[in-house]
Amino acid sequence: MMYIFMLVVLGTPFLMVEVFLGQYSGLVVSRLYRHLCPLLSGVGVALMLQSAVRALLDISVTMWMGRGAVKLFYEQKISQEFFYKDILHMNGTTLEDIGSVNSELALALGAVGLSSYILLAGGVKTIGKVCLLAVPVCFGILITLCIRTCMDPYGPHGFLTLINPQWSTLSEATAWLEAASHVVFSLQLGLGVISTYGSYNKFNNNIIRDCWVIIIGHIFWVLLSVFLIFSLLGVAYKEDVINLKNLSPEHPLVSFTGEGVWL
Repeated sequence: MMYIFMLVVLGTPFLMVEVFLGQYSGLVVSRLYRHLCPLLSGVGVALMLQSAVRALLDISVTMWMGRGAVKLFYEQKISQEFFYKDILHMNGTTLEDIGSVNSELALALGAVGLSSYILLAGGVKTIGKVCLLAVPVCFGILITLCIRTCMDPYGPHGFLTLINPQWSTLSEATAWLEAASHVVFSLQLGLGVISTYGSYNKFNNNIIRDCWVIIIGHIFWVLLSVFLIFSLLGVAYKEDVINLKNLSPEHPLVSFTGEGVWL
């Protein structure tokens, strides 16, 4: 798979470099590049501002995910345009007419903001303890959902149908660029997050071991996620012919997978 190849070839070296800079300098990103090279003083500030914008984006996504999860739990049904109409409320709204404040979204935003504040106030040790519990729970839920989709006869069928690679894609440069951009995005490279966390490591900490643990864990997470998503598509569209290449642009499946899948 192109993504895993780029993850090992491109993501691993960059991940090690960021951890290396943070661990052996002991500085946060806003001060790291100024001490590394005075000409790069503005890079740290720019990365800090970029991380702030990215934090707002992540909080918004978490808010929408939380509201969607609660709505699914109570209603236990999904309409054809569930995400756009029921979650985002994209019913003809524009920048000139953005509509009114949704009480459910405001409540979800307050819960996400309060949780983020508690974790930040507790410090990096508190975040580490929470991750010790959250990461195994997330992997357990993902594995449980994968097993559940395998119990449906159309689940493995949908996965095997969609996972069939198109070898001609390997010759397309845009597909490799897409894979590389997703690697940078998923590992949070270039945002200063990894170097900041690395600054809390002990000076003699094993960087290579930590980086390979992150990469291997990320690979397992990606494989389980791909299996779950494709299996769910097989269950949801058991009455349709699952062939992304031949789907028309009006097909509801194209609205959230795009016109084709590169692997």
